[in-house]
Amino acid sequence: MSRRSSTAAALVAFIATIAAACTGGGASPSPVPDPVPVKIAFLHDMSVPGSEQTVAPALLGMQLAFQDAVDAGDLSVVPEVVGLDVDGDGANAIERAHEVADDPAYVAAVIGPFWSEPVQVGDVLQEAGVPTISMSELDPSLATRGWSSWWRIVAGISWEAAALAAVIRASPEAVGGVCVAGDDSGQSTALSELLSADLGARVIASLDLPDEDALPDVLQLVGGSGCGLVAWTGFGPGATLLRTGLTEAGSVSLPLVGSSAMKTESYLSMTYDAGDGTIVTCACVDLASSTRPDARRFIHDFQSRFGSPPGVFAAEGWDAGGMVLATFDAGAQDRRTVSAALSTLDGYDGLANTYRVDDGELQAGSAGVRVFRAEGVRWAPVGQGNTLEPLPVGTSGSLSVTSCRKGRPYAYTERGRFTGFDVELAAAIARRLGLVLSWRDIPCQAAIRAVARGTLDAVLTSSGDVAQGTPASGIALSLHIALVASKRLAHDERPLLQRLGPGDDVVVVRSRESVAWASDALQATGAMVRFTDDRRAAYDELVAGSITVVADVEPEAWRAIERRRSLRIAQSIDAGAHDVFIAGPDARLVAAIDEALARLIRVGRYALLFAKYFPGTPVPPETGT
Repeated sequence: MSRRSSTAAALVAFIATIAAACTGGGASPSPVPDPVPVKIAFLHDMSVPGSEQTVAPALLGMQLAFQDAVDAGDLSVVPEVVGLDVDGDGANAIERAHEVADDPAYVAAVIGPFWSEPVQVGDVLQEAGVPTISMSELDPSLATRGWSSWWRIVAGISWEAAALAAVIRASPEAVGGVCVAGDDSGQSTALSELLSADLGARVIASLDLPDEDALPDVLQLVGGSGCGLVAWTGFGPGATLLRTGLTEAGSVSLPLVGSSAMKTESYLSMTYDAGDGTIVTCACVDLASSTRPDARRFIHDFQSRFGSPPGVFAAEGWDAGGMVLATFDAGAQDRRTVSAALSTLDGYDGLANTYRVDDGELQAGSAGVRVFRAEGVRWAPVGQGNTLEPLPVGTSGSLSVTSCRKGRPYAYTERGRFTGFDVELAAAIARRLGLVLSWRDIPCQAAIRAVARGTLDAVLTSSGDVAQGTPASGIALSLHIALVASKRLAHDERPLLQRLGPGDDVVVVRSRESVAWASDALQATGAMVRFTDDRRAAYDELVAGSITVVADVEPEAWRAIERRRSLRIAQSIDAGAHDVFIAGPDARLVAAIDEALARLIRVGRYALLFAKYFPGTPVPPETGT
């Protein structure tokens, strides 16, 4: 099921029934009206610590969903997402709620993450008939208020507290006791109470760190308590302060665990290596490794528009927008019909989740809480590298490398020095091995012979050029072939390659990878295939509808469709265009390079480098295998 179209189809009959009841069911058809201007309120609190990375991503994700729908040009309404910041003030929040309730243009409201929505706000919106979607984990009692048009689409804080308690119990360090520390925020207070009740006697100290002035006392209390693990219940800035303080005080090995509120990029970048190993739970998803075309498009569009990867609850924000858009697709245009349509959503299939709600809360099967570990510059599953022995390199302290790919973006000179993806990747591997990179500009076949003789340490080359029996690293670079089509064709869930046949026109943008793949794969479909060196003309033909598909190397495809909003990457195909490292006759070196490559991938440094040279393109899942 697609995230909008299939859900909207299920709502059409329901909306039609409401419309027929309003007109008596027998009125003659009326002319199609002009699109109706509507507004959707996003009520949120930007006063919480680190709100730019904890609250804002959800709003940005929702705005992106609406912009995508507006660009497609198929809405019966003209929607506007209005961000309303309550600024941590209860009276201001109630005033904002009345502002929404009194303006009939507002057809729905969304509650942002980490805001403890006052009961009076919900009462005002309920009385005015404004349907409300909440992305806040806080206050489990809200679902018991009897509101008929209020739905929470993330796991409540009791779910997260239970998950965090389970992580702590599974940690050997917790045997020595747990210190629970927070920053006095509403999120922190609520989570601390639930966590302490769940852990019971395991909690040997409860601490407050509202600001930097309190840090010395907190560090002294932690040191004096003898706890083996610190559970942080607040936001990222306080977690960064605490982790840095513990490290500087000599408690480098004291583990820190936390929740959704501290899963930020700032924590990773500001704690550096000291933050590695930090574990958090989150009632959110991380789509970075997803291979779903819609998820890959979301990540690309988010990064392109906002300049950073999707943060915590960004995908859930997109889904909240998608739910409202589904009601518009089905014909809803006011509070009553939007609310009625939302109440029929059962199993809404979004990017982050399949949402099933009972009595305002997610069902147990949909209330997911996930666990992440800080490694380098990403939140990722636990991984552990190996300690390497001294390496067999030709020149002590140096790793001499070249690549078979020449030119941008792989290996080229800029301001008199070598750079590019291949060069920077080799340099990162050398640093990981405690060596300095010596880049050599050597033709491919000569480089392979030099490696065999031991006069060159390693070469990055196509796996197809590696002789049988030669040890090689995992995949260091994989270039997929993208099949680009119209939005309509891309939304079909069947692989596009399997749907091509006689009558379809496919233009292949010429490259070594695409030509080799197309000669076999496309010939079998029976489609009319044409090769071209003019990338721009090919995509212009596709926009005009004169051809069916463009086949192109995926990084180039993402660049080409950046401003062609009617096009989508319908299928990403691993065509076997894989580059690997081969090293000298001593197999220990290629094994060390392989371990270093795996570590760069695991901690997210590879993904940053890939994004630098192939912007908007997801890292292929087979990389490193």
